[in-house]
Amino acid sequence: MEERYREVMKDVKTLTLLSSAFSIPIGAFLAQFYAFTLPLVMTLLMELGALVTVLSIPEYEFKRPEVSYHIHVLHSTRELLRNDLLPLILVSIAVSMSINQFHKFFEPYLGEILARDLGTTLMNTLGLLGIVEVLIKTLPRLIGIRLGKKWA
Repeated sequence: MEERYREVMKDVKTLTLLSSAFSIPIGAFLAQFYAFTLPLVMTLLMELGALVTVLSIPEYEFKRPEVSYHIHVLHSTRELLRNDLLPLILVSIAVSMSINQFHKFFEPYLGEILARDLGTTLMNTLGLLGIVEVLIKTLPRLIGIRLGKKWA
């Protein structure tokens, strides 16, 4: 059944990628035309559907864990505070915070410059950039999944 499982998972990954790729521009258009009421209602319906799905899964031999959860969390925290890991974690956090701040503050500024060059509004330009980003991220992964390559 391993080969069948791989085929099913390949199809699931393909559908997930395609649906997430389409959801970004569709959500943007829905938000543009219907404000945020419709996307919020749709999100609520999806969350309720997910809750019903989760509740419908039958329990299968749920047992008490051998190690209690709070001890597991304490042990994990101790591992994260090790002298060889903590500096790496702090550098990672600092780099990701810097990238997020750059994205947050400079994307509208650079988008405005691009909008002037393209002759569009800032919102239209950011929407176009969002679609381009989805295409750049999605197409290579989709091709890789369908071909079964690890680089995907």
